[in-house]
Amino acid sequence: MLDGMINRILMELYDDYEKDNNLKQVIEFAKKTFPSDGTDKLFVGCVFIMFTTASPFKPRYSCTREALESIVLMAKEKVGNSNLLAFYIDRVNTHKKVSSYLYKIVKDPNLDKYADLILDYLNHFKPNWSLDVKNCKIFNNYLDKIIINYIKEDNKEELWNLAEKYENKINLERIADYYIKKRDNYYICELISLVGEYLNLNNIFDKIIATKDDEFIFLIAKNPIINNVIPESCLQKLNNYLENGK
Repeated sequence: MLDGMINRILMELYDDYEKDNNLKQVIEFAKKTFPSDGTDKLFVGCVFIMFTTASPFKPRYSCTREALESIVLMAKEKVGNSNLLAFYIDRVNTHKKVSSYLYKIVKDPNLDKYADLILDYLNHFKPNWSLDVKNCKIFNNYLDKIIINYIKEDNKEELWNLAEKYENKINLERIADYYIKKRDNYYICELISLVGEYLNLNNIFDKIIATKDDEFIFLIAKNPIINNVIPESCLQKLNNYLENGK
């Protein structure tokens, strides 16, 4: 019953927006419903995104509680040192008014708090919107730039975190190559254990052996983390090198 009421409110707000081409009624609703500490601005901005991306066929029916919640959830999803909503505003959105309205609020250190208040109000629906953005080619290119930046910073932990979060959506081989170049047996084993199914393991182990770094190769060969997850042929490559030097 509450869902239907909120959906009706959102559709009525869209009707006012479409008729007057402004957000006056949305702003008034936000002032009455949310704290004026930034929560109200985030709500209005997310509603604005929903309005500008509504289906051209019966667009008012695209303005639902579920759609709005999925947009608000982007504010909480981290992308490197930022968040998915900020990424959308900077890289995907084409509406200048949306960008100007949300530009500051998406960088507010209390953004998570504001989003949580709105999400509590919208009552825990599952998101779909963020998945659409993350499937964009431009988002994958953005992740590549984050990887390059973390490599420049020698930030091994954040590279591993990216691999854990995005798995096959990022260039895992670039991360593996970096760990191998740094002769970091701990992180390369952790990476293989975490996302080995998405890596060309034969290629990875050939690169490990090509370092001819006996200690590095030995520590990988004896690491119990990967012994149970890699093919026997890969482990044999390491042992052959250690026994025969090739």
